[in-house]
Amino acid sequence: MTDSQLPQDALNLKDLRPVIKMFARNGWLMILLAAIGYTGGRLVTHRQHDIYAAQSEVLLEPGAEYVDTEEVLKGLVGHQSDPDVRNQMRILRSRDLVRSAVQKIDHHVTQFLVGRVRAMPVGDISVLDIEVDPQRFSWHARNAPFNVQILDEGRYRLVCDFGGDTPHTAEYAFDQWVETEDYKLKISLTRNSPEAVAIGMEQGLRFTVRSKQDLVNTYRAALMVDPVDRTSIVILQLEDIQAHRAVEFLDALISTYIDYTAEARTEVNQKTEDFIDEQLTSLEVTMDSLQNIIDQEKADAEVLDLTRDQQQMFLDLVEFESNRQKLNMQLQGLESLEKYLAAGVENTHIPPSSFLSEDRVASTRIAQLYDLRLQRTQMLLDVTPRNIEIRRLDSLISTTRWSLFRYITDARVALSGDVKRLDGEIRHVESRLKALPRSQRDILAVQRRLRISDEFYGFLLQQKANIVIARAGIVPNASVIERARSIGLVGPDKQRTVFTWTGIGLVIALAIALIRLLFFEKIDTVGELRELSRMPVSGGIPYHADATLNPLIVASDSRSPVTEAFRHLRTNLQYLLNRETEKVILITSLHPGEGKTFTATNFATILAKAGKRVALIDFDLHKPRVHRVLDLPKNKGLSTLLIGRDSLEDVIARDVVPGLDVVPAGPVPPNASELVLDDRVTDLLKQLRNDYDFVLLDTPPILLITDAMALMQQVDRGLIIHHVKRANSRDIKQLESILKDHDVEHVSLILNGIQPHRWLRYGGKYAARYLYQYGHYRYGYSGQSGYGNGPED
Repeated sequence: MTDSQLPQDALNLKDLRPVIKMFARNGWLMILLAAIGYTGGRLVTHRQHDIYAAQSEVLLEPGAEYVDTEEVLKGLVGHQSDPDVRNQMRILRSRDLVRSAVQKIDHHVTQFLVGRVRAMPVGDISVLDIEVDPQRFSWHARNAPFNVQILDEGRYRLVCDFGGDTPHTAEYAFDQWVETEDYKLKISLTRNSPEAVAIGMEQGLRFTVRSKQDLVNTYRAALMVDPVDRTSIVILQLEDIQAHRAVEFLDALISTYIDYTAEARTEVNQKTEDFIDEQLTSLEVTMDSLQNIIDQEKADAEVLDLTRDQQQMFLDLVEFESNRQKLNMQLQGLESLEKYLAAGVENTHIPPSSFLSEDRVASTRIAQLYDLRLQRTQMLLDVTPRNIEIRRLDSLISTTRWSLFRYITDARVALSGDVKRLDGEIRHVESRLKALPRSQRDILAVQRRLRISDEFYGFLLQQKANIVIARAGIVPNASVIERARSIGLVGPDKQRTVFTWTGIGLVIALAIALIRLLFFEKIDTVGELRELSRMPVSGGIPYHADATLNPLIVASDSRSPVTEAFRHLRTNLQYLLNRETEKVILITSLHPGEGKTFTATNFATILAKAGKRVALIDFDLHKPRVHRVLDLPKNKGLSTLLIGRDSLEDVIARDVVPGLDVVPAGPVPPNASELVLDDRVTDLLKQLRNDYDFVLLDTPPILLITDAMALMQQVDRGLIIHHVKRANSRDIKQLESILKDHDVEHVSLILNGIQPHRWLRYGGKYAARYLYQYGHYRYGYSGQSGYGNGPED
């Protein structure tokens, strides 16, 4: 391995350490939440109803050739369904069509067998026959559970939970209609036998009732309509908790749609026939009246025979007037059609009856316009007028209307010219017939009208026959390729649900672990402390479980890992104190309870054991602890010294440990922080610096009291203790900010309470090298709450 590879490997280990640490600390949480998620998923899937699907195929506009224009233009980049097919798909899912299909079936009641955990829907196997009047169910009774308890062959108990404080309970007789303010129903036994009653009494029976609108919303949401590529075929699929109901609804929907496709043309045909019947009735009355006039005139006057030329003129006049009447009828039809077109795109009324059947182009255009308007109305039930499909239909409707307006204008000009020509011909013939006697002219006029009416009557009869024949030839624009059939169980995907719930549990666990890593992660090793801080790290102290009972561990157990850690700290002291005059060391912490007194007393003891003369001063005048650890009196000490009541010789305890002299804090004064700033402190430290090899000051926590920062200017080195249970990156940044504000640089850090986990031997180099190589010296870690290594702080 080259030198260039080493930093890269170290960097990778450094980058992976937080991740490994996160999983190691939160692995139990991930397993727990994943197990909870798995259990929740299993419970949810057990309570879910099985979903069945039915499928059918319908051919739209059979016989029409499907051309995929967009595919040709785009160079086979992907199939896009024909716009007309998409419109028909929207119609199939329209609310009106679904409502019409729902009216053909009776799916208002859903029955269930109730178990301990879930209710299973049942169909024909139920022992109950339930009839309801959905219109008589109140809003809170719809979809509410009705529990039925069979009492005997003649009676049952109905328990209804409408969401109130207490459920509604009543007993009724079978085969009788029951009507209350909330519901109207009748329940019967499908098999009135002791065996059936016994089965029903053992089972938990429940049913719910849905209104027509609920069924429409449910089926519209569950209905899927998909086109088959490059065809005019669509596949209809519906999902329901009961397979036979899905089949029944699809059959009803397809039947309704097929009827719908032929309904519009049938309605136009019937309206035209009704119009012709009205004209025939009117002509019959007119013809009877004319025939009576002719008979009366012939009886009153002598009628002369007409010459051959006069008879021909009479026939010509009849033909001219008959043709003019037909042209006028066509002009009236054009006016009606023009009014229909002027009504706008929202007009969905049946087009007016007119005799334009000879012009197939015009008839086709009118039918297209009507179909487009119907499609627009159906689509507006699901989309807004700004939808792109609605705009496309509006454009097609406008184009079709414009072409029909042009047709009407051109046809009116042509028909008006024909009418004027016939008027001229009629006037010419009438002028030639004026040579006849007046009585005969009157008879000829009446006969002419009768002849015209007779011919027009025959024309109308012919048109009616054509309409009847055309109606018989009307076929729907859709046909069923494959009737609705059940395709079996399609859901729910229980395995996916279980995986999803398990995944949610893992995601939540990871989120919690990440939050703990980012905001609450503690520093576990000396190596991590060195990585996070710009200040020097003097070393680390292992966790000492018996800190309360045996706080002075270096005196009682010279081979313990804690003692070895203090020896290592003593060795590092020669690098911290560069000159012989640097003797005064201040020991503090950021928070209370991090082990500063434990560190101060044991560090002072280990220095004394090395043959040094050491003085330990308890400068924590607010909450002193040194006297408790070393079992010293507290009636006098530093506080009485600083107020001038006692001298140093009066308050100092000599050779508490050989080589260690201790000045306890003494009584707690009311002005402790002011005493620390007294000039006697400077004189005291100067005297101790001359008399001892090392002087250690135990001071209050930095975040609570400023005494430590005030004394920091009079010491040679500051040791700040961090406990693994509280040490984190935020504390390190806060400490660096405080030291920077006070312009303090002569400090170093000590990590206390390090747990000797196996993986930390590899994660923390300092721990592996100096702290945990003493496997044959075993010591315990249990039985002590709190942080340890700091019971006296």
